Amino acid sequence: MIWIALFVSQLASGLNARKSLLAFRGGIFNQELRSYTILKHVLELLGTIAAIGGFVSSFAIFPWWIPMVAFVIGFWIVPPFAVNNRTFVFIYAISPLLSILSCGCGAFLVYQYFNS
Repeated sequence: MIWIALFVSQLASGLNARKSLLAFRGGIFNQELRSYTILKHVLELLGTIAAIGGFVSSFAIFPWWIPMVAFVIGFWIVPPFAVNNRTFVFIYAISPLLSILSCGCGAFLVYQYFNS
């Protein structure tokens, strides 16, 4: 169960990162940031902090290679194929859900680290 949280967290973070990269390349990144509410900025920040904390703590929970495999799959293998010109609008629409998933799974991994 714990390794599923690691992979979901990395995949959600990777999809959000790819969405941000394509928004920057398309020239709409600044418009996107200006359209965010304070709550969404805070959610994105908490999601990033929790995902990084979960990733770092996963090295203490799992053998060293499992977090690395999750990182590679979540950032380098799936997002370039999943987020493209046709799916950008869909990923943009579900980015709050991806942030919540990333935050929740990262916080769960940190919780598991301190309770194991």
